[in-house]
Amino acid sequence: MKKEMIMTTLIILALTACGEPASTTEATEKSAAAMPAETKAEAKAEPVSLALDGAITKEFMTGKWADVKDGDCALAQDFKADGTVDGFFESWKLEGDNLVVTIMDETKSIPVKMIDANQVDVDRDGKIFRLVRC
Repeated sequence: MKKEMIMTTLIILALTACGEPASTTEATEKSAAAMPAETKAEAKAEPVSLALDGAITKEFMTGKWADVKDGDCALAQDFKADGTVDGFFESWKLEGDNLVVTIMDETKSIPVKMIDANQVDVDRDGKIFRLVRC
């Protein structure tokens, strides 16, 4: 039980970069406006292959994702096409609408929902955190 709590806490911190849950589009717009110029330059949106039914694909998730609250791409998790991660996690894969990550030899399944081509919501223990593509 203690190990599960530690794992959950570590995943929440990694995915959200210590931010608060994003609840509205207004928060997204404010975050983008408040980004330093160098971070905005890094956060350029690149064309992404989207499934017609809105399902998240491996190609969609591949790339850097940061917490929308601060939009800091320097702290982003970089999900590589080969299933590795430059960042907090050791590996990742998709199973349906769940992002499955491995950290410290443990695997955790995190529900993820596509908002648009550059944003997803992750559900951690009933709290929704919005991530933005860098």
